[in-house]
Amino acid sequence: MLLLAFVSTGLFAQLPPTFSAVRPYQKDAQIRQFLAPVKILWKSESGVKNENKLLQIGNGQADLNSGGLCTLNSFEGKKPSILLDFGKELHGGLQLVTGMWAGKKPIKLRIRFGESASEAMSD
Repeated sequence: MLLLAFVSTGLFAQLPPTFSAVRPYQKDAQIRQFLAPVKILWKSESGVKNENKLLQIGNGQADLNSGGLCTLNSFEGKKPSILLDFGKELHGGLQLVTGMWAGKKPIKLRIRFGESASEAMSD
């Protein structure tokens, strides 16, 4: 797999003759995109504020000072939850930007993925 990475970057001079520039190769068609969710399918009754902020397209930078951030606050044993729909099946991961909380201790966060709402909401 490492050799494929070298071929796609065009570093032919350093590769054995088998992988020379005259030999045909195929580039990977995958691209990297950052998508915002298109809608909120469900949220818990309490603990979630400004959830519509998650539907806005970001600029790749953390913006923790402009206010109106989406917050999830746990209290009295109630855990806030939100189910986001990205509008299509995806292969990838999730990028979260958080601020510093008062306790400055790590928090636990559970993230589940699914191809459907019922799959994402199941245990």
